[in-house]
Amino acid sequence: MGSGDYCYYVLESAITSFINMYITKE
Repeated sequence: MGSGDYCYYVLESAITSFINMYITKE
């Protein structure tokens, strides 16, 4: 697993968490 894949995984997780939090807030 390269550093690029890890970066993408962290970014994707952060986006998913942000979306879930935004949906829950509404």
